Amino acid sequence: MPIKVKYIASISEITGQLVEHVDVGGETTLRELLALLSERHPGLGSRIFRGGALADDIIVLVNGRSIDWLNGLETRVREGDEVAIMPPAGGGTD
Repeated sequence: MPIKVKYIASISEITGQLVEHVDVGGETTLRELLALLSERHPGLGSRIFRGGALADDIIVLVNGRSIDWLNGLETRVREGDEVAIMPPAGGGTD
């Protein structure tokens, strides 16, 4: 069973899809997964990475938990996990 990757809002506009299933062949780091996705989708890498780090305006969740509360880009992902990539929510009124 592969990893399910969900692209939300403007990220889906870059990839041209809302969901992608990625077979990583076992366990890998989130950094490695995002690098693979960046190779597959031109423009994604420059949107989500800044100088090798995750861009400040990108949120990544693994199984519904922010990677800020996990191990960041070194968080291990494995088959059956769900990864969501999105910009922060915006809008609203005062």
